[in-house]
Amino acid sequence: MPTKSGFGINSQTKPITTPGGQISPRQMRMKELTGNLLNCLSNDDAVAELLQSNEDFLLEQLNDVDVVLEPGSVYTPDMSREERFRVYERVMG
Repeated sequence: MPTKSGFGINSQTKPITTPGGQISPRQMRMKELTGNLLNCLSNDDAVAELLQSNEDFLLEQLNDVDVVLEPGSVYTPDMSREERFRVYERVMG
């Protein structure tokens, strides 16, 4: 049974080919979210609302150890949730 990504897209969905290469549905959503965050950067309430409304999506690769990982991810499929948080802290810290 195929797994699902964080926003209801079948993990077996093929990435979209663009002039710069392939982009996955998750990458497309992250790009859109990043743009939205940049557009409301001067409004703390709007930033908080945007982050809260996308919390599950943003935390998916940390919390769901069965999620399909993006190529180039700092996480590996064999990592536990705790290991992923340690890697996150090291990379983002």
